[in-house]
Amino acid sequence: MHEDFHGNFWVGTEKGIFQYQPAFDDFTQPIPVNNATVRSICSDEGLLWFILSDELYYYDIAKKIVRKQFIPGIKTYQYYRKIKMVASGSAQQMAGSFN
Repeated sequence: MHEDFHGNFWVGTEKGIFQYQPAFDDFTQPIPVNNATVRSICSDEGLLWFILSDELYYYDIAKKIVRKQFIPGIKTYQYYRKIKMVASGSAQQMAGSFN
């Protein structure tokens, strides 16, 4: 489970990502992924980052779009496992691992 900067709660499961809406005591699935294991979730001010079936994606919360993120220098057979936002002064950086 992950809480973003706007107080939204996101839950990653083996069936995708769900958003919990406390006002309605309800879960919705705003990100159109089905039957794929979510390994890790983190966010910055406008994007929700997640590992889906060992690949890195981001969801633009305002625009409601999902994009796969390719990182130069990473071979296609290397898989992502965990991601985390790390504060560094006034900037944030993403840290991750392959294991």
